[in-house]
Amino acid sequence: MSNIIGYKLDDIGVSLDEIPRLSECDFHYDFFRGTAIMRIEEVDFSTKWNWITLLDFFYCNLKIINRLQKNNDLTFHYAELGHEISYRRTENNVLTVSSTYTDDIAETNFHEFRNDLESSYRGLMEDIMTRFPAMKQNPEFSKFMRIIDL
Repeated sequence: MSNIIGYKLDDIGVSLDEIPRLSECDFHYDFFRGTAIMRIEEVDFSTKWNWITLLDFFYCNLKIINRLQKNNDLTFHYAELGHEISYRRTENNVLTVSSTYTDDIAETNFHEFRNDLESSYRGLMEDIMTRFPAMKQNPEFSKFMRIIDL
């Protein structure tokens, strides 16, 4: 099974002097906007709106996947858009993914998807920390690093 998960960071939206004062809400709703790329097999769940806050997207989806038990469903809600991505994990670790913004449904291996999602999130975090080394000193930003042990 083939997953392509990544991002295109379009609008950083933050200046160096703002970094120490950024709140958790700022990271979820205001900064580091772009396109989240998520293709499973031939189904494209990418966010093509270019203004999704990427930290929020990856952090929340990774938290959902980490909490997803076998034979259970969980959903990520795009509050600003009214769209959703839904995940279902089967007993044999098949992950079914659907959304309100595409009619297609995809299936993939749960563990592969989780690893691909975490890898892309790690890449985003490293990209941000490379561009803004002072970000490591922001206590709210460090909460976003803990989910992947950075």
